[in-house]
Amino acid sequence: MNIKDYVIWRGDLSFEMVPFNHLDALLFSQLSMLRLDDVLVKNGKQVSLTIAEAAKMLKNNIEEDYDLGLIIPKDIISTFYLMAESNRYKDLKLDNYVNNVNKIEETQFSALTIDLDSSTRVVSFSGTDDTLVGWKENFNMLFVAETSGQAASCEYLEEVSKWWRHIYICGHSKGANLAIYSLLHSVKSVQKKTIEAIVFDGPGLIEDVTKLDHFDKVISKAVSYIPDTSIIGVLFDHYEKMKVVKSIEKGLYQHDVFSWEVLGQDFVYAKGRSAESIHIEQKIKSMINDIDQETRIKLVNEGYKILSSPETDTLTKLYSDKIRIIKDYLGTDTKVQKQYRKIFMEILKDKVMRDAIYESAKEFIRKQRINKKSKNE
Repeated sequence: MNIKDYVIWRGDLSFEMVPFNHLDALLFSQLSMLRLDDVLVKNGKQVSLTIAEAAKMLKNNIEEDYDLGLIIPKDIISTFYLMAESNRYKDLKLDNYVNNVNKIEETQFSALTIDLDSSTRVVSFSGTDDTLVGWKENFNMLFVAETSGQAASCEYLEEVSKWWRHIYICGHSKGANLAIYSLLHSVKSVQKKTIEAIVFDGPGLIEDVTKLDHFDKVISKAVSYIPDTSIIGVLFDHYEKMKVVKSIEKGLYQHDVFSWEVLGQDFVYAKGRSAESIHIEQKIKSMINDIDQETRIKLVNEGYKILSSPETDTLTKLYSDKIRIIKDYLGTDTKVQKQYRKIFMEILKDKVMRDAIYESAKEFIRKQRINKKSKNE
């Protein structure tokens, strides 16, 4: 049983009958990943729609090849439609949808709100989408004190929290990072009305947030769920409560929350993190610490230049632009190439990391073949 099965199983029960729980938060964390620009924004202005209304409009407007990208689960779309048919979710209001992708500012920020009742609002921050600039912003965390997305998350949280008595914050992947960051850096009035920040397999923080005012009190409101072989969800520093869940996938594909096991109204928990997850976390942190700030900046910026082009601005397009990427790489500064090779060889020499990459690549190719076959049928 996974989160999609939970919608089918619990969909007939209202929030008055079964109160909001962390499985609901996981579902809401996925809604901000949907592309709803033509649904929740009309003539440049945000509109408020129920989940049922938004799903109907999306289905009517959707193109035949509507796709969230190369690595984002298609289950998000079908689950959204299931939620729209359920008594539990169909009448909940979606509002304050924002989807800002700005190459110049190196920003990819998306979020929306879900209103549980007249006094309780859930704020959902999106993870990284298919855009390359979104991934560039992620890597900027290696050397900037505050990314543009993190700054936007604070402004957004404070704005959408006005006039509401109770706030929940959720997010998956980068959205998890934004949820924790905005909670810790928001004004005291927002921190006070926040009931809980519930996040899923997202990178932690680089700055020392323990020196912030009321840190202990505020961070006690945060809980993070990660799969047993988490890689992304253990990057950088974490201060929130951590819970480890079981996944039917392996390696990087455990990042897909639809692979997480669910039983009743809760997750199925693992005994703890796998030895593989702990080893990879330590290895990555060691590699990052061995690279000075100036080199980090150069590697991230040069890598983005190599991967992106006017025609290639998403992971989906990147997948079919391999020859151009190789040519651009060979044209970079030899010192940069040497540093990339050093990192690559460091990874290849590590059996655990090598095996994890191999298994993930093999699974990626398998899934791509399945998707291609289903499209041709």
